[in-house]
Amino acid sequence: METARLAGYEQLDWQVDVIGIWSTFDKHGQWVHRRNGASIPRQTGKSVDGILWALFLVSVMGYKVLWTDHNYSTTCEMLSRFRKILGRHPNDNYGIKAFNRLVMSASSKTAQEAFELSNGGVLAFSTRTKSAALGYSFDVIFLDEAQEL
Repeated sequence: METARLAGYEQLDWQVDVIGIWSTFDKHGQWVHRRNGASIPRQTGKSVDGILWALFLVSVMGYKVLWTDHNYSTTCEMLSRFRKILGRHPNDNYGIKAFNRLVMSASSKTAQEAFELSNGGVLAFSTRTKSAALGYSFDVIFLDEAQEL
């Protein structure tokens, strides 16, 4: 996956397989799998697939993506991992240039953390509460820490 290479990730075979399943199109160009998941043991690199898939959806497809976690500390950790790729703001040398050049704006305000990209893609972060992300519309929602659902 070109997105993984650009983002500086080397994927294991099983990680490539998972994203391959998630990203399957039918002959009409529609997603084959509208709900995807992966139940993987702890500390094995499962977040890599979520990061790469979300990154592809926002940077290549221009999707609006919401990344949710059960705990705010995990939300902050994932935001930190995405900042290493997208940067902290437009024209930021902290991120990877190929991705940062797409960043139009980045919010670090608590409970409003998000990146908006020039292709219309949005990557927003939230904990899963009753009022989180109310009033917003997303194409894809990631449910990290799904064991807590």
